[in-house]
Amino acid sequence: MEVFKLRLKKVVSLSNCPVCGKDVLRVIAPGRYARAYFDCGSVFATPDCQEIVAEIACPNPTAVAAKALNDEVSAELAKLKTGVAV
Repeated sequence: MEVFKLRLKKVVSLSNCPVCGKDVLRVIAPGRYARAYFDCGSVFATPDCQEIVAEIACPNPTAVAAKALNDEVSAELAKLKTGVAV
């Protein structure tokens, strides 16, 4: 599969903002570009099949750090449940 088709497919398949997790509002993909609009205000796109870009940055970058911390806690809890030392 051509790279541009993979990029288009990736943007079209987004259901949540890749930064903060807010829901997608709409996705448009009329040919050689795709654009996904999210509830947080961010917009991710593949302009003319180029690399995926954040046309409008997510205003919630700290959500990435919070998610990472929650993922760490979840991993620690899973280890505790299986008896693996944390």
